[in-house]
Parts: sequence; C-alpha cells; structure tokens
Amino acid sequence: MKFKVRCYACDKELDFEITNDLLQKLVCDCCKTEQNIFLQNDPYQIFFDMGVISCKKDFFIEAVVYFSLALERYYEHAIKGIFSILGICEDDICGLWKEMENQSERQYSSFITLFLIVCGEVKPEDTKMKAFRNSVVHKGRIPSRKQTKDFGKYVYDRIYYLQRLLFYKEAVDPAFTSKTTHVNNEIDNIQSYISAIDPFSLVYWNDNGERIVADSYKPFEDMYQEFYKNNEFVVPYG
Repeated sequence: MKFKVRCYACDKELDFEITNDLLQKLVCDCCKTEQNIFLQNDPYQIFFDMGVISCKKDFFIEAVVYFSLALERYYEHAIKGIFSILGICEDDICGLWKEMENQSERQYSSFITLFLIVCGEVKPEDTKMKAFRNSVVHKGRIPSRKQTKDFGKYVYDRIYYLQRLLFYKEAVDPAFTSKTTHVNNEIDNIQSYISAIDPFSLVYWNDNGERIVADSYKPFEDMYQEFYKNNEFVVPYG
C-alpha cells in the first residue's frame, strides 16, 4: 500500500510505501531533500484498511486474509497494551511476546484471559466466521462478495466492541488513567506524520481542539461506502 506525502522543502507530491518500519527516510526526486516520515497507525488498522480496499477492488481472497490479519494483530495490540497498562516494562513485554509470537492459539488464549481480567467480559470468536476464515486461508475456498463483506463486518464489529470495552475501562478506572496502550517514544526531526483511515477511533477533536468521545456506533456498511472513494486513498499530510 502506498500513501501520498508532500516534500516539506519543495511541496512535490511523493509516494510513500508502507513497510514494517514506522519511521522511514524518503528522498525527494525533485529537490533531493531527505526527510523522515512517521506512520502513526497500528498494524491492525493498516490490515483492515487493506481488506476494505481489496474487497472494493474485487480481490475477495486477499480481503479475507487482510481482515483476518487485522483481527490477529488487534489481539497482539491489546495484549501488549494491557501488559503496558499493568505496569510491565517494554523489555519484558517483548520477551513475553516472543514466547507466543509464532503460536496464534496461545496468543488468542492470552488475549481472552487478559481481557477478561481487565474488562470483566469478552465475547468468544464466532465459530462459523472462524471456520469460514480457515476454509479460505487454509483450504483455498473462493469467497463471494457477500461472504467477504460479512466477514469484514464481523471483524469490524468485534474490534470496535473490544476497543470500546478497553477504552472505557481506561476512562473510568483511576488505576488505568496514567498509562496508555501505546509506547510513545520521542523522535526528533520528523518532517511528516501520516496516518491511514482509522474506522475504530473512539475519540476525535473538534474545531476548538476539544477532545470528544464518540457516543454512537457507525455501521460497517456506512463506513464501507465512505471508505476509499474514487479509487484514491486519501490521508492527511503532515
């Protein structure tokens, strides 16, 4: 997936390709200025966006794979975030994750356990949707558009539900207010911050700079219809 960014020196539009490196160097092919670009999204948000784009382009197998990856990477995001909330240091979090990073069932079990401890509730995965995902990914089943969108909706609703539980747990419990689910490192000399569309955001800022908590659920179909219009993936420039 590629984003469009602008050179801070000459304002030329440049292509920025997403990789696992959140911080990348980009050299303008016009003025040759080197600049640092920082991608602010988590992997689960990127994979979900790629799933929507693939579905809109009629690549249904790819869309199912991306939606599935989005859910798996959300579990990773939540596990590491809860560890951070509980005061476990970053080095220990990395060490714990290495013990399970190649075993998805252990990741899911850890996620369910941690989420239940922290939030007091968690819905199990839908067995039919899990079977559908396995039939596409492991058995080569070719899904229809409807099946793909239904799976995308399932992933969207599940992540939204889990995000909301975790968000409000942090919001109402004083023990959780001093920590966040992200480890924020200060990075100097960043020329541009870019971000993909985040359909799971529960907060936004109004024109006065005030932080507003979203109080209504946006249905998957509404989000899907508004997403990626005119074959252009539009993101804010830094």
